[in-house]
Amino acid sequence: STRQEPGLEREFRNNLGDDTQQVYLGDIQQPLPVEDSPRPFDIVVSLTDPFEYNSASGDLLVDFAVRGGVDIPPFWDGANASQGAVEYFSWSADENAVGAEVTGRIPINQFAYYYSSTDDGDFNSDGILGAADIDQLSAVIREGTNEKSFDVTGDDRVDELDGHTWVQSAKFANTYFGDANLDGEFNSDDLIAVFQTGEYEDRIDRNSTWATGDWNWDAEFDTGDLVAAFKDGGFEAGPRAAASAVPEPACGPWLLIGTLGILLTRRH
Repeated sequence: STRQEPGLEREFRNNLGDDTQQVYLGDIQQPLPVEDSPRPFDIVVSLTDPFEYNSASGDLLVDFAVRGGVDIPPFWDGANASQGAVEYFSWSADENAVGAEVTGRIPINQFAYYYSSTDDGDFNSDGILGAADIDQLSAVIREGTNEKSFDVTGDDRVDELDGHTWVQSAKFANTYFGDANLDGEFNSDDLIAVFQTGEYEDRIDRNSTWATGDWNWDAEFDTGDLVAAFKDGGFEAGPRAAASAVPEPACGPWLLIGTLGILLTRRH
């Protein structure tokens, strides 16, 4: 999937096909591939990296080849538009389609490629829901840009609700605030790990991540993060799915935090 970049007029929203998409400028020079290989293109774009194109540079078109003369399905929205009105694009051909004759071209106006999806929360497309994903989401929440690919709630906003959904929902991380290592539990191992980083109230501006104690989207590790974590009620409760009830507040966690703070202060 893709997200719209600031200033772009069109959004190239969906790509369900290969990790590499070919785009090019100008007319078709060679409609057939050479020796069963994809024919040459002016530009080859990997969807793992953002690709932006401005229509002021000229007409940009995307090749599509369908073996057997299959009709263009409805999800090629705007395929016949003369001004590049395509906003949705889905690739349904099989992997051998690159060896077929080029049967058409789709004019595109302005778009950006991203191989991430709001559907799965894997914003960096590495196949796992990890700290890098929640850190990216946290940055978008702070910036207030409402970038669509981070809108996991589907309400056209990217805010703290998206962060809570990514952390707590069974569809995404299914864990608790405070789970620094994202192993599905919030326990003493997480607290020890974040305090060992030395970033607790270190007076260094915005240097903290999820793994180092930022659990409230401000890129700092301070008391507010601990409050957010224990308010979620998952400390030593096991995996979220296995927790039958929210545990009662206890002095144990705060005693552990105090002890860690004293020990780490002495080490410095």
